[in-house]
Amino acid sequence: MSLYYETATILENKSHTDGSLKSRIYSNKELKSSPVSVYALASNATRWAEILKEVIDRSGLLGVERKLTPHLALLLSHDLLIAKNGVAAPKNHVLNLAISRHKARLSAEFARVRLRRGFSTIQELKESLSQCPVATEKDSNGLDKNIFQEAGILKYPRWIRINTLKTTTGGQLSTTFESLPRVESNQEVLRKENGVDGSLCIDTHIPNLISIFPDIDYTRHPAYRSGHLIFQDKASCFSAYLLEPRLSDGDLIDACAAPGNKTTHLAALLQELSHNNRSNNTPQNHPHHRIIACERDADRAATLSQMVRRAGADPFVEVLNTDFLKLNPSDPRFANVTALLLDPSCSGSGMHDRSDPQNEEEGSALPLPSRDALLPLSTTATTKGKKRKRNKGRKAAHTNPEEPSPTPPTTNTVQSDGGAPTPGGLTEKESQETPLQKRLHALSTFQTRLLTHAFRFPTAQRITYSTCSVYVEENEGVIVRALASDVARERGWRVLRREEQVAGLRDWQRRGIEGEFVEMKEEVRQACLRCKRGTDEGTMGFFVCGFVREGLGGAGREGQEGMGEAEGDEEEEEWEGFS
Repeated sequence: MSLYYETATILENKSHTDGSLKSRIYSNKELKSSPVSVYALASNATRWAEILKEVIDRSGLLGVERKLTPHLALLLSHDLLIAKNGVAAPKNHVLNLAISRHKARLSAEFARVRLRRGFSTIQELKESLSQCPVATEKDSNGLDKNIFQEAGILKYPRWIRINTLKTTTGGQLSTTFESLPRVESNQEVLRKENGVDGSLCIDTHIPNLISIFPDIDYTRHPAYRSGHLIFQDKASCFSAYLLEPRLSDGDLIDACAAPGNKTTHLAALLQELSHNNRSNNTPQNHPHHRIIACERDADRAATLSQMVRRAGADPFVEVLNTDFLKLNPSDPRFANVTALLLDPSCSGSGMHDRSDPQNEEEGSALPLPSRDALLPLSTTATTKGKKRKRNKGRKAAHTNPEEPSPTPPTTNTVQSDGGAPTPGGLTEKESQETPLQKRLHALSTFQTRLLTHAFRFPTAQRITYSTCSVYVEENEGVIVRALASDVARERGWRVLRREEQVAGLRDWQRRGIEGEFVEMKEEVRQACLRCKRGTDEGTMGFFVCGFVREGLGGAGREGQEGMGEAEGDEEEEEWEGFS
C-alpha cells in the first residue's frame, strides 16, 4: 500500500529536503496518499520509535522478513500493535502479511517492553508519550526529571554551531536567540514548560556551540538560510576542535569531507586564529592556510561544495572530487600538509536517524530497528505449539561495555561527514551466514588503511581519527593497529596525550575502553574520547583520537604500541568489500 511506502520515504529523506516533517509532507505534490494520513502515521510512529525499535529487535522480525526496511517495520508494527484500526492494508497485501504473521511474537515483546518501563496498561504508556516534557520529580541535582526520561523515550537537545565565518556568538545570542532564557544544562534545556518557548544552553566544551529544545524549528529562520547557523551534533565538533589548527600550520586535509560540517568547522577555527592574530598585532609570517577537502563521490562532492559556499568557507577550502587513498603523499601539491582530519565511513552504530531536516549531518533521535537482531523469529509462521530452541552457539560481537549489546547497524555503511559508502555489500544469503564480527573486521581493516595512509604524508604533524560508531573494533582497535604499523613506528607517530589536548576536550570524562581482542596502555586509552548516546551529555555515539608526530621520524624509530602483538603491515591489506 502506498501509504506505508510513501511515509517510509518521507522519514528516510534521502534527498535531504529542507523543512519540518509537516511541511515536507504537505508540500509534496507526488503523494498518492492523503497528506493527513501520511503525517499522522509518521508523527505517531516517530513518537513510539524507541519502544518499537526494542520490540522489533527483540523479536528478530527484520532477520526473517528481508523485504521490510527498518522504516517500514517501524510503521507497520505501530499500526499492528497500537493503531485503533490496525494495519491500513488489505489482509492479503504483502505488507500486511509480512507483519501480521508475527503478531503473537511482536505482541508478547511489546508487553514485556511496556512492563519493563513500569506501565501496567497500554493506555498509561500512550498518555506518557502524548505529553511534552513535564515535571514529575526531582533528580539528584534538584532538577525536574521529565516524562520522556521516565518513559525511557530519549530526547536530545538541538545542537547549533554558530558559524563564526559569517557572524559571532554574541551577535546571534542578542538577535536570533534573544527570546530564549539561558540555562546551565541540557536537562534544563529539555524542560519545555507551558508558556515558555524553550531555553538555551551555551556549551562548556566546544566554543560557539549551543543547545536548544529539539522541537524548535529554525530551518526557515533567515540566520539558518544565510549560513549563520549550522546544525551539528556536539560530538561531531570534537574532530576539528581536537585537531586544534595553528597559525604555524600549512595546508590541512579533510580526507572524507562530505557533507562538510567538519570542513567548515575547521575553516571557522582557522579564521578565528587569523582574527586573534591581527588583534594581538602579531606579525603575520605564517603561510596561507588551505583546507583540501576530499570526496570521491561526484554528487556528494557537489553537496560539499554547496555547503562550503553557504558557510562562507570558500577562501579556505579547495574541494577535490577524488578518493583520499589515491592521493600520493609525495606529490608536490601536498608538500605543505601539516594536519589531517580523518572521519571515514563506518557502521554508524552511534548515530541517530537522519530523518530530521534540522540536522544536516546526524539527524534526529529516531531510533531504527536492526536487521541483525540476535533473537530471530522462526522462519515459518507455523510454529504454534512448538518449543523454540535457543541458539546457544550464537554470540554477539564484542561491544562497548558502557553500551551493552548496541544494536548492529541497519545499513552496510554510514557516512558521518565521511566519504561515499565503502565498496561492497551483503547479499541476503551472506547477511544470514556472515556474523557481525566479520563485517566489523572488514570495516576496521579499511579504516586502518586510511589512517596509516594519512601517516605517510611527509610533513604531517597532527591527525584526528573519528567515527560515529560505538564498536571497539572500529575505534580503539583501529588505533592500536595503526600505532603498531611500520609507518607509525618509522615516522614517529604517537597519540595526542590527554594532558596535551585542547582545554575543553581535555576535561571530557568519557575515555577509551578495552575490548576482548585489544589491550592498550593507559596513556593510549586516556587519549581516546568517547561520546555515548542516551546520556545527559545529549550527544550521539562518537569516538575520536588525536595523533602527533615527534620530529620527522626515521627508520627504526619506535612509536607507541597500543597492544602487545599486532600485524605491523596490516594497513597494506587490500579492501575488497564485504565477502
